[in-house]
Order: sequence, then structure tokens, then C-alpha cells
Amino acid sequence: MRRLISRHSWVVVLCVLLLVYAHSAYEQMHVKNLPPSSSTIPPTPISTQGAKAPTVALINETSAYDQAESETDDGAMPSLTPAYIVRVVDGDTIRVRIEEKEYTVRLIGMDAPESVDPRKPVQCFGKEASVVLAELIGGKQVWLAPDDTQDEKDRYGRLLRYVYLDDDTNVAEYMIRNGFAFEYTYREPYRYQKLFRQAQASAEYEAVGLWAPDACSQLEKPEE
Repeated sequence: MRRLISRHSWVVVLCVLLLVYAHSAYEQMHVKNLPPSSSTIPPTPISTQGAKAPTVALINETSAYDQAESETDDGAMPSLTPAYIVRVVDGDTIRVRIEEKEYTVRLIGMDAPESVDPRKPVQCFGKEASVVLAELIGGKQVWLAPDDTQDEKDRYGRLLRYVYLDDDTNVAEYMIRNGFAFEYTYREPYRYQKLFRQAQASAEYEAVGLWAPDACSQLEKPEE
């Protein structure tokens, strides 16, 4: 009888051990299959050391005179010739003296309303353009620059040039931007076409000069 009880006890103990082992193995397998808990993984700190602030692009406006001083597309430097104003013919044409000789110069990239052409009536703002140009350059020394994209002279024998003042003012751009002339392209695009067209757009937007609402009842823009 005692032997039977003893054997039965060992069987019970063995069964309990097997149950404990099986339960332990099951828990280990269950833990391995669980996804990692966010609470047990510390967040990765974000370091600001060495971070760069946003860069603000600054627009550096270069004068047309500085552009003329810079290299052209073929690498050549455009020549600047000193000249003295003899008289202003109209809003886009001047008479200059270069080394004791006089020349008529037609400014590139602009067209002012007519004021002296005997074949045409005086156009709106023609006289104002002539007066402003005379006030701007009359009696002064200026600088003339050619444009390789344009002819040396026009069909009337006038020199085709950009005109600059000592303070870097591009005379044609000044006249266009202040509403005393139109941007004008003759056949081929010229070096500062984009700049001059922006100047005209600015004059139109600001409604200055001949673009003012009460200035001209009808504008006669030049034909390209």
C-alpha cells in the first residue's frame, strides 16, 4: 500500500513539473511575438547643434552701366567712349562731340514720342520727353557704348549707342522707367531688352509720365 502511495506521489510531482515547464515555455514564446512597446523605447533626442537658419536671398540690383562694364557673351569688353552733349534733338536723339567731331546718336532700345519730325505731327508727350532729356544730359559729358547685336549706324546714318552718365545712369532706361519713352526693339533683340521691358512695365504699373490716366488720350506705340 505504501509503495502505491509513494509511486502516486512521484507521478503527481512529475506532472506538476511538466505543467510548470510548459507554462514557462509558453510565456517566453508569447513575449517574443509581441511588438515592442513604445513606452519601453526612449525617444531619440533631436539635436539642434549645427542647424542652419533659413537663408534669405538678397537681390543685388546691378546698374546698366555696370552691366556694360562686364564681359559680353563672347568675352570681349564693350568700349566706352567719352562724348560731350552738343544739343538734344528730341527725346531719343542727341548730337555729341567726340574728339572735335560731331555725331548724331540714336539711343538703342527706346523710342520717344515725335516732336521734331516734319513728316509727323507732334505726338503726345513728345515735347515733355525732349525737355526731360535736355535737363538730364544737356551740357554734360556722357559715355557711349555700342551693342554687338545692333548695327553701327541706323538707316539715317546716326550712331546707335547706349548713353550713360557719370553716376551710372543708363539714359534710355531712365527715360523709359519714368514714362517719357517706350521700349523699342528694331529687328534684332538688343543686350538690355529684358531690362528695358521691365522698366516700361514698371512705368505702366506706376502710371507715370505718358502712362498717367490724364496724360494722353491715345498712345501711339512704336511698331517693332
